Amino acid sequence: MDESFRLGINLPGGGRRDATLEECLDAWKQQELQYMTCCPNPRGIEQNQLMQSANLLLMQLGRFNLLGDEKVHTPIGIPQNLEFEVGGRQRQYRLIGIVYHRGESRASGHYFTWVYHDLDRVWLDANDRAVTPTVLPDRIWSSHAYLLLYQQI
Repeated sequence: MDESFRLGINLPGGGRRDATLEECLDAWKQQELQYMTCCPNPRGIEQNQLMQSANLLLMQLGRFNLLGDEKVHTPIGIPQNLEFEVGGRQRQYRLIGIVYHRGESRASGHYFTWVYHDLDRVWLDANDRAVTPTVLPDRIWSSHAYLLLYQQI
């Protein structure tokens, strides 16, 4: 069974027009580093060890405020191939799934997904009506992406 690691990624707000996933990950790393510096505890050590063995990265983009009643619409540039430093080593990851949310709050809206079918080497658009093949660019810009799933390559 593959080890996985979940990252909660805050999105820039305050009128920012857009950001790349790499910029958001850099901010996440800085936040984690500050946390481990001011509050050293086993949580940081356990997370670091788990992340080093993770074949799958699940990233939850902070699309909603704490109450879940307001959505952050900042467009994020999502690469199909991601280089990410884990435990002092650069690792390569490939995007294999995106869950989208269209709507204004967690309580309302619609979820759909794009998933990579490894055997057929094709992206599939899955929604309530159908599952159809689709083509994605190398970098996807979206203000609706909510969950990203990357697999180590």
